[in-house]
Amino acid sequence: MMMCTATALFCLLLIAYTYLLFPWLMKRAAKRSLPEFEPLEEFPTVSVLMAAHNEEHVLEEKIRSIFRCRYPKHKIEVWVGSDASSDNTDSILGRLSTAFPGLKWKRFDQRTGKPNIINALARLAGGQVIVVTDADALFTEFTLAELMLPFSNPQVGAVQAHAEVVLEPGGDVGAQELAYTRGEMTLKEGESTFGAVIGGFGAAYALRKELFRPVPSGFVVDDFYTFSDLLAQGFQTIFAAKSNVLLRLSTRSSVQFRRKRRIGRGNFQNLWHFRGLWMGKRGWRIAWLFWSHKGLRWISPLLVVLLTLCVISSPETNIKLWWGASAGLLLLLSWLDLILSRWGVHVSLIRYLRHFLWMNLALLAGLWDALTKKHAQGSWDNQNPTDSPAL
Repeated sequence: MMMCTATALFCLLLIAYTYLLFPWLMKRAAKRSLPEFEPLEEFPTVSVLMAAHNEEHVLEEKIRSIFRCRYPKHKIEVWVGSDASSDNTDSILGRLSTAFPGLKWKRFDQRTGKPNIINALARLAGGQVIVVTDADALFTEFTLAELMLPFSNPQVGAVQAHAEVVLEPGGDVGAQELAYTRGEMTLKEGESTFGAVIGGFGAAYALRKELFRPVPSGFVVDDFYTFSDLLAQGFQTIFAAKSNVLLRLSTRSSVQFRRKRRIGRGNFQNLWHFRGLWMGKRGWRIAWLFWSHKGLRWISPLLVVLLTLCVISSPETNIKLWWGASAGLLLLLSWLDLILSRWGVHVSLIRYLRHFLWMNLALLAGLWDALTKKHAQGSWDNQNPTDSPAL
C-alpha cells in the first residue's frame, strides 16, 4: 500500500514539475542576461534549405521574404525540394528562379518526406551555414543576420530562430496553440543560457555545414535529431531571440492532433537514439534539461496510466472515488467543449483542458506508431507542413 501511494505521488510530482515548475525556472533563466557574442568578421555564406509539398499558397511570399533580408545577396543560396507537388509549386519555383539567381530547386517525383529531402539538399548546399526552414515561416528583415551572430563563438553548433505565431482563421484551438508556442520559445530562451537548447523548432534554425549529419532513414523529426546530434558531438545549441520568423499555424484541433501524433512518433525514436544525452554522458545539465523539457512530457501519458493503476489497486475507496470523479469530469468537460464549439460557444478554461487531453492522446498514438513502425516514410499533410517538436 505504501509503495503504491508513493508511486502515485511521485507520478503527480513529475507531471507538475515538467508542466509547471520547469517552465517557471526557464522563464526566470530567460530574464538573465543572455550570452554576448563577438561581432562577425564577415557574414558566412548561407544555404537555406526547404522541403515543399503543394505550397502554392505561401511559397512565393516565403522565397521573397528570404531575399528581402538585410544580408549580402551574393552570400545567400536557397535550395527548395518539391516533394512530388501536384499544384503550382513547381511552376512558381521555375518562375522565381529566373528572378532570383540564388534560388535553386529540385523535384522529387515520389513522396520523400522532409528529413530525406533536407538530407539530399544538404549534399548540394555550398554555404558555410545551413538554414533549415518551413515554407509557412516567413523571414523578417533581420532573420538571417541575427541567426548568424552566435556563430562568432566556435563552440556554437546550431542556432534556433524565434517563431512569432500568426494564427490561421477558422480554427478552434488558436489561443491554446498560441500560448503553447510562446511557452516553447520561453523554454528555449531559458535553455540557451545553459548553451543547450533541447530540440530545434522547424520554422527556422541554422547549423554549421561541416557539422551536419544526415537524419537516419525512417526518422520523422529532423529538427530535434539535428540539435540533439550536435549536443552529442559536444557543441552548444543557442536561441537567437532577435532572429524572428512569422509562423502561420493551423488552429484546427484535428490538424494539430495529426501533427503532434506524427511528432510523438519521432519523439520516441529520438528518445532511444539519444539515450546517452539523458543518461548524462554529456553532463548533468543537458540530461536535466532533456528530461525536464522533453522526456517527462513525452512519458506523461504513461505516468497517468501508472497513476491510475496505483489508484485502482488501492484499498482506499475515497481515493478511487476522487480519482474516478476527476477523470470523469475531465472527459465530460472535453465532450461538452466539443458540443459547445459546434454552436460557436467558446469557454476558455474547458478548451484548454480539452486541448491538453487531446495532445497527450496524440502522444500515446505516436508511441503506438513508433512501436508498430507505422508511417515510416514520414511525409506530412500539406494542410499543415510545420512539424516542429513543440511537445
